[in-house]
Amino acid sequence: MLTLTDKAIDVIDEILSDPAIPRGAGVRIGPADGATVPAGEFMVTIAEVPAITDEVIEDRGARVFVDEEAAGFLDDKLLDAESGEKEVRFSVTSQQE
Repeated sequence: MLTLTDKAIDVIDEILSDPAIPRGAGVRIGPADGATVPAGEFMVTIAEVPAITDEVIEDRGARVFVDEEAAGFLDDKLLDAESGEKEVRFSVTSQQE
């Protein structure tokens, strides 16, 4: 299962605390438009609810919905995040690093 760093949890919590985002929403990770999962190109969006086939990860209030196609590729990975004034950058690395 995809593991979240403390920083990723903090950033996701910050994103989801926006009053315009419905309670129970999460960030969703799926293949980038036109990308194939083995290429490892993903996009992160905000989703009100997970898709039926999404893997749902909840860690200390942070909710992440992982697309079924991406879940196998991300199974042994670590999700980290950095936030700046106007942008958030997520990164995925091997848990062994």
